[in-house]
Amino acid sequence: MGDVRMGPPERLVLSLRDALGAKTFIETGTFRGATAQWASRHFEQVHSIERAESLYLDTRDRLGDIGNLTLHLGDTREILPGLIAALDAPALLWLDAHWSGGETSGAGDECPLLDELEISDRSASEVAVLVDDARYFLAAPPAPHRLDDWPDLAEVVDVLSKNRQRYVCVTEDVIVAVSMNYRDAVVEHCRQLATEALPTKSAFRRRLRSAGRGLKRLAGR
Repeated sequence: MGDVRMGPPERLVLSLRDALGAKTFIETGTFRGATAQWASRHFEQVHSIERAESLYLDTRDRLGDIGNLTLHLGDTREILPGLIAALDAPALLWLDAHWSGGETSGAGDECPLLDELEISDRSASEVAVLVDDARYFLAAPPAPHRLDDWPDLAEVVDVLSKNRQRYVCVTEDVIVAVSMNYRDAVVEHCRQLATEALPTKSAFRRRLRSAGRGLKRLAGR
């Protein structure tokens, strides 16, 4: 799965943008607006949906003057269909609207992911889908999340594969789903990450071996 991270894997997003020729970035779950602000520098059009009014108003006050960023207040299941229907070119969809405690919305309806995936599948244009917090779908989410509100990975993959053949994987705590036409872009990203991690893992193993030898010497005294 890789390390837990905040926000989307930027290198992968940009690689998929270039592979698809995507000009639009759609985010569910604005939170403080960091991802939306970043995306506005790399995509021609950015839409971000937030259900918590306090978070929406705060982000609107800080980022409302960004010309290619449109902020939406409301339930993703009500706003996303219109955005998907309006697509006339490939887009990237970042799904992060699940409840995370604090000011985030959805305490009684924690995870709209399956509905969001079904809506995304209505697009006539190519849509690359990235889902944040993959760990919550790979295994049970921690307390105080309600288990019944969260689908497992098999359910997520079933919805993703219902009407389209997709390549699906998990990397950097993100579920990634793309058309088989763009599989190579995701595979190459994952291979690069694994290659970059090799020196770090080798150094860690050397430290473990060194520590083990030190313990043996202490035990022999």
